[in-house]
Amino acid sequence: MNITELRKQIDEVDHAIIDLITKRFEYVKDIGALKKIERRDPLDTDRFRQILIDRVAYARERGVSAKFIETIWHEIHNHALEIEKSDE
Repeated sequence: MNITELRKQIDEVDHAIIDLITKRFEYVKDIGALKKIERRDPLDTDRFRQILIDRVAYARERGVSAKFIETIWHEIHNHALEIEKSDE
């Protein structure tokens, strides 16, 4: 396999990641709507703590840096909170 083919595969993976993030945020939007109906705070620290523990463990099993995953999930979580707080 040459560099062009490998880069094409990376592009495909990147697009799949973006598609999955989009799907994840669609669920977040639905959760935000339910939390508004139930008058629940968008921030659930216990849930986020459990997510981090799970995602870091999952990543470590696959040889991915815990620090990298923690950084990504903090960004995902921050954006999810913005979605849940929005009035859309």
